This record gives sequence, C-alpha cells and structure tokens, in this order.
Amino acid sequence: MFLLLALLCGLIVGWARGGSLVKLAQLPLRRSWLILIAFLLQIVAFSPQFESLGWSDRLGPALYISSILLLLLAVGLNLSLNGMKVFGLGLLLNFLVIAANGGYMPVPLDSLTRAGMAHRAELLRAKGYLSNSTVLTSETRLPFLADIFLLPSCLPFSNVFSMGDVFIGIGAFILVLQAMRGGNSTSSA
Repeated sequence: MFLLLALLCGLIVGWARGGSLVKLAQLPLRRSWLILIAFLLQIVAFSPQFESLGWSDRLGPALYISSILLLLLAVGLNLSLNGMKVFGLGLLLNFLVIAANGGYMPVPLDSLTRAGMAHRAELLRAKGYLSNSTVLTSETRLPFLADIFLLPSCLPFSNVFSMGDVFIGIGAFILVLQAMRGGNSTSSA
C-alpha cells in the first residue's frame, strides 16, 4: 500500500508540475522483465490458490526471497535512474529483515490491530505466519527493520510499514516525478 501511495503522489505531483505520462512511459528501464517475473513469483507465493495447495509453507518464503533478489538485480541494472538508489536502499533493507527471518516480514500484532487489521492479527497469532508476514517476537532478527511503523485505522490507507518501505516509497516518488518531467537519469539520486 505504501508503494502505491508513493506512486500515486508521484503521478499527481508530476502532472501538477507539467509532467507527462508519455514521458513516464519512455522511462529507459533496463531488463524490465525481471520486475515482471518478480511480481509473478509474489502473486504465486501469496495467492489463496497457491496456499490452498499446501505448498506455501515450503515454497512461499523461497519464492518471496527470490522475487526480492530479482528486484534488487533490476534496481542494480538501473541505478542511473533518478530515485533508483533510494528505492534500492529500501528494497535492500526489506530484503535483509525478510531473509534474516526465514522469508517473512515480522510485524507486531498490536500494530496490525491498531491499523484496523484485527482479523489479520488473529490469523497471524494463530498460525505464526500469514502470507509474507510473521509475528514480531523477542527472537526476531533485525526487528528495527520490520513493519514496526503504522498509519492507524483513524487515517485513510491505514497499514503497517517498515523503514525499507519508506525508502522504497521515496525512491518511487522521485522516479515517477523525474520521469514525467523527462529527467530520467542522474548520478546524484
């Protein structure tokens, strides 16, 4: 959700500053098929159909980690694009915590509840993991990189998110904004 909000804000600000969707579509993204494969892996790993087959317990975390590695490779191939270094930093932070915790992003149950996701928190409490999340406990590795921040349920788009998500969002915002304005590469972003 955090990434979608950042992309939407980038589109709105880019348009308000005279940017163009045509210029955005001309973004010189190298090996974009890596991104498509990464998202397809995540769809497979976290789809209800996949989980109903019983494979998600064994293959879900491996597919998730593999998808992030593909995204990191795509980022590495496109570091010259504005915002990509910041995006990559966020992705790397998320990868570190997810890989350190067996292929799951840790999240505090109380944060899920305060974000209006009490049902998800209960399912997570019962099973210990759910989709790409696991319960944040005293055994969690790199807990400061986990989904420890939240937008409470009293706000629109309430959710939990990590520091990595913040960097991913900032990078995506910069990428979209600059691409819409036709400035799609630099050595400083």
